[in-house]
Amino acid sequence: MAYKLPWMKFNPADWSQDTAPLSLSGRGAWITIICAMWRAEERGKLSMPIIGFCRLLGASEVETLSVIDELVKMGISDTVTEANKNITLICRRMIREYKHHKNNALRQERYRVTHQSNAVITGEKSEVRSQKIELREEKSKRTTTKQFSKPSPLEVSEYAKSIGFNLDGQKFCDYYETNGWKVGRNSMKSWQAAVRTWKNRDIEQGKFVSLRNPAPSAPLKKSFNDIRLEIITKLEESSLAGGDSISRCLSACNDLYRDVPKRNGARVVDEAYEIFKHRNKKTI
Repeated sequence: MAYKLPWMKFNPADWSQDTAPLSLSGRGAWITIICAMWRAEERGKLSMPIIGFCRLLGASEVETLSVIDELVKMGISDTVTEANKNITLICRRMIREYKHHKNNALRQERYRVTHQSNAVITGEKSEVRSQKIELREEKSKRTTTKQFSKPSPLEVSEYAKSIGFNLDGQKFCDYYETNGWKVGRNSMKSWQAAVRTWKNRDIEQGKFVSLRNPAPSAPLKKSFNDIRLEIITKLEESSLAGGDSISRCLSACNDLYRDVPKRNGARVVDEAYEIFKHRNKKTI
C-alpha cells in the first residue's frame, strides 16, 4: 500500500498548461479523480466500475463516460477496461513521482542498515532533503573557532620588526592586559591585526618611522671655522687655474655663503680671502 502522506505536490503552472485543452467539467472531474488516486491502494491508479466513477463525480453515467473519454483523447490520462468491466484510470506523473519517492526510501533504509542506525524509516519525509540537512548540521558542529592565545612581549616585538614597525612589545602587552585583551567591547581575535592597527595609527599621526627605510639623519651644521677653511681650499684650487679664476671663485662663495652669520663684524668670505692672501702673498 502506498505511504499515507498528508499532502501531494501541486504545480499550478503545470496544472494550467496540462488541463488547458479540457472543458470546465473535464477540469473539475480530473482534480477530483487525482485526489482519489492519491488515496488509492496503488497510488496513481484508480480502478472501479463505472457506477463508482459516477458516484465519485456526482454525475450520470453518460456524463461520466464523456469525461473519461475526454481525458483519454486529450492525453491527460490513460485508461484500461478490465474483463470484469472495471475501468482503470492512470496518472503517469503521479506514478512516476511515487516510484521516485519509494526508491529514495529504499536507499535510506539500506544506508541506515549499513551504518547500523536505529532510526525509524518513514515515507513522510523527503530522504534527499533530510540527508542534506543532516550534512549541514554535521559540518556546523565540526566548525570550531580558533582560540585566542596571548602573545609574549618578545613575539610582539619580533612581529612588529618583521613588518618594519618599531614597537615596544612590553608596552603593547601591558596595554591590553589592563583591559582584558579587548578591542573596544569585543574580545581580541588576532594580536597581529592589533599590531598592524597601531602601525597604521602612527602613520596617520605622523609618528611612524620605518625600520626598513629609516629617515635620513639631518646634516651636521657647519661651524664658522669649517666654512672658512672650505672657502680657503676652493681659493687655493682656483689659483692653480690662473687668470680670473680667483675672482670667479670669490663671487660664487659670496652667493653660496651669503646667509652665514658674521663673526666679530667680519664676513666669512672676507676672512677666508685675507688668510688666503697671507698664505700666498698675492692679490687679485
